[in-house]
Amino acid sequence: MNASWTSPEGKGHRVVAFPDRPNIWIGPLSVDEIRRRYAAGNQEIRAWADESLTAAEKWSVKPDAWFLETIWHREPRGIYTCACPIHPFRVRYYSYFDWSLDDPWRLHCPYCRSERREYAYYPNPRYPDDGDGCFPTDEVWRADHDEAWYAREILFRVSPSRPVRSYRGGP
Repeated sequence: MNASWTSPEGKGHRVVAFPDRPNIWIGPLSVDEIRRRYAAGNQEIRAWADESLTAAEKWSVKPDAWFLETIWHREPRGIYTCACPIHPFRVRYYSYFDWSLDDPWRLHCPYCRSERREYAYYPNPRYPDDGDGCFPTDEVWRADHDEAWYAREILFRVSPSRPVRSYRGGP
């Protein structure tokens, strides 16, 4: 049996065709609009561009190996399993956490930070990551969740007259 190559189209896959000229946006403005405003002397755009270039200098001097080291060697369990253990209904998926190349191995919860929690980032000493996710001990979980967690039990009820099973397993 001879191995043969089949194109993606031949396998029924949709192939994305990229435009000849990319349409790049930075925040709410297209690059073309930023260029136009910069050339027109818009001081706000000029200050923003200067700040951006200054910030980029910090990263441009780093060797390629540094950037490659920030890429985790494993695929996480999935973006839908990533949530703040204290605020799982408000901070879940990677886009709701704050993240920076300055601190690439931590996800920062904005709600934990605003509540001035001892650790507003994950992993941390209470929620360590052994390479398979941030899992606290049972004692830490109970200390962080029991009273406050169960006080919000109403979130898990359909209506006062027809409750849904809560995390405690009760009606």
